[in-house]
Amino acid sequence: NCSSADGSSPIPETPPGQAQSVQVIPKSQAPRELSDSPQVCRCPKALQDRFSFIKLLSQPLETRVFQPKTYLSASNEVFGYTLIITWLLTLIWYPEQIFEHPARPIIGSFNPCFGWDYAPASYIA
Repeated sequence: NCSSADGSSPIPETPPGQAQSVQVIPKSQAPRELSDSPQVCRCPKALQDRFSFIKLLSQPLETRVFQPKTYLSASNEVFGYTLIITWLLTLIWYPEQIFEHPARPIIGSFNPCFGWDYAPASYIA
């Protein structure tokens, strides 16, 4: 039974359609200033505000705030970065792999996957 003594649930209810943020702070460590805490990356605030991927890398290691919207946005950003990098690699070194792709006559247009179907871009994708 997950009820408290008064019969209510110990889990706070979140209104439908709204994400719930959860903050995890280890009890063994006292809170420190954000500038003193270790981070994976110390990126400028302007980049953190613009890119979710950078925002996640810049979070202090002791304090993690889990917001599903931020993680979804970061995964979309990484997918976009991968597409851009692989298409650029393919266009620079092997443009015929895009323009003469075997699936192009069947599909009738360019497909995002054309950029990473062949090496060297497939090594990144």
